[in-house]
Amino acid sequence: MEPAEIRELAAAIHPWFRTWVWFASYSGLRWSEMLGTRRRDLDLLRRTVSVRQQIVEVNGRFLGFGEPKSAAGKRTVDLPSFLCAMLEEQLAERAQPGVDGLVFVNTRGNSPHVSSFSSQTWRKARAAVGRPDLRWHHLRHTAVALAIAQGAHPKTIQERMGHASITVTLDRYGHLFPALAREVADDLDRVYRESLAALPLARPAALNVR
Repeated sequence: MEPAEIRELAAAIHPWFRTWVWFASYSGLRWSEMLGTRRRDLDLLRRTVSVRQQIVEVNGRFLGFGEPKSAAGKRTVDLPSFLCAMLEEQLAERAQPGVDGLVFVNTRGNSPHVSSFSSQTWRKARAAVGRPDLRWHHLRHTAVALAIAQGAHPKTIQERMGHASITVTLDRYGHLFPALAREVADDLDRVYRESLAALPLARPAALNVR
């Protein structure tokens, strides 16, 4: 999704869940990781969120909290300033109290079941923007695409997404990196031209002919 489409989707969803869309699209956390985020996992002063656990739901039943998918899943993700401002409001008005309180809960103050959220809130938002095929996981893909568009290194993407290896990152998102090839070439051309303008071309030393 493009940034303008994210904004459109956020505007279409129920206001209670608006920050969820922005958070998923710009942090890249998985649904289970986002729902597992507690107040103590956020450091808005340093603009980070630490992924320490994820909520576990199997066949519509909550089984509590579990470890991230892999060791790499335990990570700290840097957040843009605008998102931290939204999270401040989220913590003040739409999160559970206490340091262990969950940041992302439904209007009843509980973690929503995937099925109920998808069939009600998410379905209406998708229909409003004309994207009935849109899945929540696509927002994670959007976060990757946005980071790559800003020139992020594959290793940075791997760490940010919590992939177990760089191979996973390249297998899933490698097709997005070639799109930057022309931009890299243009930047190299600019560097070359700037070097010509910065220093006069040195004249070759005179040959000492005897």
